[in-house]
Amino acid sequence: MSQTHFLEPGESLRDLKALEALEESPSISQRDLAQRLGIALGLTNACLSKMARTGLIKISRANSRSLTYHLTPAGLAAKAKLSVDYARTTVDLYRTAKQAVTSGLAVLAEQGVTKIGLLGANDVAEIVEIVCAHQGMVIACIADETRGVKGTRFMGRAVGSIADFEPAGCEAVIVTYLEDADFWVQHTRDCLPDDIRVIKAL
Repeated sequence: MSQTHFLEPGESLRDLKALEALEESPSISQRDLAQRLGIALGLTNACLSKMARTGLIKISRANSRSLTYHLTPAGLAAKAKLSVDYARTTVDLYRTAKQAVTSGLAVLAEQGVTKIGLLGANDVAEIVEIVCAHQGMVIACIADETRGVKGTRFMGRAVGSIADFEPAGCEAVIVTYLEDADFWVQHTRDCLPDDIRVIKAL
């Protein structure tokens, strides 16, 4: 299956989140905004400067130590457009991902595979579960080797480790990680018997 960047954050999504945060909290500090956006403080400052320069926000001094940020009519219009664009893009990416997952699972279904393991508790795993239901397959085990995820619950199931796939009776494992997917496919193959197929979701 071809590599697809599913729900990957980009500049447009960052701008949308920034405008939403500023509308919700005009007196938010740049440090708090940077943390909310998941970007560096310097990049946050540059983002705000660009928005002020292009007329999307107006920056005012609340006092000697803090600033306030207010969306202009142009900023409100830009936020609305970005919201619509993001929703459209998300739907398109979901559709593309679902098609890719469906193709891969169809091959497994033709081989008689009915019990699937998922490596990666994420958005892609949710798509795989939906497609599995249509293919008459069941998710027998979900694993995730990310720190802090193993031992939690995802889609109503306990999240285990790669070692749990074989005892759960998985006939195939689908790697739903988008980053380092090839590494995780090979690593999972090395950890499991040869008769358990391992493929990438995307």
